Amino acid sequence: MSYVEIFSINKEGEILSFAEVRNAMAGALLIWEKLGEKYNLLGEGYSMMPGYYEKLWKSCSKGILTPGEDLLVRSTFDNVWLRRDLIPLLAKAMHEFHQEFIAGTNISNTVERAALSLESLLGNTSEEEVIGICFNQTSVNSDIWVGPYNEETGEEEDANLSQFEKAWEAAGREWEPVGERG
Repeated sequence: MSYVEIFSINKEGEILSFAEVRNAMAGALLIWEKLGEKYNLLGEGYSMMPGYYEKLWKSCSKGILTPGEDLLVRSTFDNVWLRRDLIPLLAKAMHEFHQEFIAGTNISNTVERAALSLESLLGNTSEEEVIGICFNQTSVNSDIWVGPYNEETGEEEDANLSQFEKAWEAAGREWEPVGERG
């Protein structure tokens, strides 16, 4: 089964695996689907069609979504990281999303378990140890938070936030199509 990967970022910028939450299909795609339905921000056709979620994605920073929902959607984007001070807001938004759309259904509680993992991270680390987080939304794709491959050891090295040109902070800018990001 696929999973959502949660990474912590230390003060040196090292990106370290923190947790895996099973069932990625009940993560980003479910968030996009449910919030898109709630605000009538879905495109024509079905979920895997190009542009289907673009209205939702572009709604970030426009005051359409609540601040928590906005951050929740942004946290699902590729190359995004969040500062530590935003983790409580994200965890709260995840709990609220779970209550509104998941509780009482037979849908996997992936979002709720991710929120609990984030709260555990905050409760068990200091601001000196962890300055932020990032996600790989599904384990079935290539992990965007992987360091360079070391020919000598035959393994990937630890990743560092400074080596990702496309990395952007979730609270730092409006959503732009990938091809237009600086």
